[in-house]
Amino acid sequence: MNPNKIDKIRLRPDAFRATWTVDYDDLLWKYLRTIGSDHSVQKTNGKATGYEFLAIGTAISGRPRDIVFFLACSKYKEEKLAFTLSRRPMPNTPPPAKVRAIDRRLKGKVGLQKLLSDKLLKPNTLLIADFSIELNLKTSDGWHSPVIPRAPGDADAPLVNIGKTTHVEQIGYRFEEGANGLRELTVVYFHKPSSYHIHIDAHGALILASEMEIPFVQEISDFVAQKFFVSQ
Repeated sequence: MNPNKIDKIRLRPDAFRATWTVDYDDLLWKYLRTIGSDHSVQKTNGKATGYEFLAIGTAISGRPRDIVFFLACSKYKEEKLAFTLSRRPMPNTPPPAKVRAIDRRLKGKVGLQKLLSDKLLKPNTLLIADFSIELNLKTSDGWHSPVIPRAPGDADAPLVNIGKTTHVEQIGYRFEEGANGLRELTVVYFHKPSSYHIHIDAHGALILASEMEIPFVQEISDFVAQKFFVSQ
């Protein structure tokens, strides 16, 4: 194995969700209401709880073409605004007419990035968000983890006799004050087909680069891959 090979492979996270909270801004909320696609008020026993949810929209047109972005906001009374930005692969089926109409109103991914840059991400202010990131690595591409799959250890003794053979193919970690903002990591090995699914929870800087890229998502994904995997 070439120990430097892993540094030359650019991972591409399959999906992520970023969430962050800011102080309530009445002008911002009213503006978002004018462009949002769906607004609802949470009620319990017919009475409003103070929570409101606003689906700002889905962006499908523009680059990267195989990715969908979704932005939403929730409000609690006049105290906080909580935002969620998610990214996932484009479905194989054509988008519904309603989604295409919302995308046109947002002006696609370019419009969504402009909305985020102009209205939600204040210049010269470091915004820290919570990230949930999904990665898939194929062993056919040369990826291998020395952690799993593995034979059972002493702690797995109660499970060893359940089957003819026992394999450890899933493991999770929680980090306190983790390096690079890493909080939790789950790695699952699938033997058919042979691949790894990685779930990362971390917190880091929400900074937008070109084409809706968030550098922290790439950085934490690369960090995890370099710590827990080798590429052969």
